[in-house]
Amino acid sequence: MVETTRLNRITGLPLKHILAGLTIRELLSPWTGHPYDFEIWTRLGFYMQSLASPYKTLAYIPWLSFSPYPTTGSIGYPPLSAFIFGLTYRVYLLLSEPSRFLYYFLLKQPMVLADVGVAIVLAKIILLSGDRKSAQNVSLIWLYFPFGIILSSMWGQLDPIALLLSLLATYYFLLSRWALSAVMLGLAVYLKILPIVFLPIFLLQPRLGTTGRFLYSLVSMGIPVAGTLFPAEALGWSLQGIYSYLEFQAAIPGTGGMSLLGIFYITPVVSGLARYFTPFVWAPILAVAYIYVRKRGLELFQGLTVVMLAFIVSRSFFSEQYMLYPLAFLLVKTSKQNMLHFLSLAFASTIFLVANNTLLVSFFSPIFAGVYQWNIVAWNLFVPGQSPYLSLRAIVMLVSVAFCYLESFSVLFRRGSIISRLLSLRRLPLWIRKPKFLQLG
Repeated sequence: MVETTRLNRITGLPLKHILAGLTIRELLSPWTGHPYDFEIWTRLGFYMQSLASPYKTLAYIPWLSFSPYPTTGSIGYPPLSAFIFGLTYRVYLLLSEPSRFLYYFLLKQPMVLADVGVAIVLAKIILLSGDRKSAQNVSLIWLYFPFGIILSSMWGQLDPIALLLSLLATYYFLLSRWALSAVMLGLAVYLKILPIVFLPIFLLQPRLGTTGRFLYSLVSMGIPVAGTLFPAEALGWSLQGIYSYLEFQAAIPGTGGMSLLGIFYITPVVSGLARYFTPFVWAPILAVAYIYVRKRGLELFQGLTVVMLAFIVSRSFFSEQYMLYPLAFLLVKTSKQNMLHFLSLAFASTIFLVANNTLLVSFFSPIFAGVYQWNIVAWNLFVPGQSPYLSLRAIVMLVSVAFCYLESFSVLFRRGSIISRLLSLRRLPLWIRKPKFLQLG
């Protein structure tokens, strides 16, 4: 009874919504997984039992693997996730290895619980302003948010955990608990490097003095640096191997995912030049974004949103899960315009996610071995020159990416949402033009 009351006080929601959101994710978690990414987590947990370096190729494991890759790559992040997967496999061993599906279920728990935790922390952040109605609405949106559910419980991505830690960093920062905030951000970076782009935004906030900025940087950067170098030295890992895998994240060769920078590769002349600048163009763009945030004096969540979107649109490769961060940041400031931006970006990202992953069928490869082969056939149907059929999926993906970019630029340049004009059309029914969930109070 005490737990029920506490949850209701934090979120303003009946406990049934928390349990319903959790149940949806848990029901999907044992049977699904990204055929490459989640396969890496599966293998890494097994190989980490020897505490050997996780920065190496991983061989197929007959009784655990569900994708038929003879070898896979490994993580391109600091080793925190590797330790988590290793601990998960240790728990699986203690349970006498009853089924590989239980192992998949255990591997997903940090992501699933973190995704539900995001809904609660978003509510706590909004409640700092006393807006209980908006806190309720935002929590409900996130608990039943299809994009987040797919990424956490089906894909098994690490980003829900990194997002939760980043939001906790902002929550404690707003409470002036600098040490806890720096620790949370440090753990987020230790998990997945990406949140490092948020650090300058925290340091630009006027409430931190010179000494505070130094200490905040020391703690938030000290955790991932020490957390990587200490086990590498103690366990004899190759620093060159660590560098090679981490470098890949900073400058991924080529383009892909939801990035539009691939248009520079169309012609041979431009393509040769593009291979030199596209992997690194995000760095100067990010610097400009920081300068913009400082000159405009943007508050914390506005700054985080601008920087993350600037980073995303300037990457030569970015996967769907990167959109999780700006979507969460937009929800904190519960204006009608922010909600419209959220809906536009969420819709475009979800459409791309579904199309890019063959209508999500590929995520069921842990259950059906044939799904993996079917996925290859489905991809080949849309390769130019290999199929007489119209590349419908490619068109859907391109349109959704273009829409996502246009909406991102609308946020960056403080323009109205693309769909705001559609919602203002007089011919549309009132319930479409002014849906209740946009009236956040």
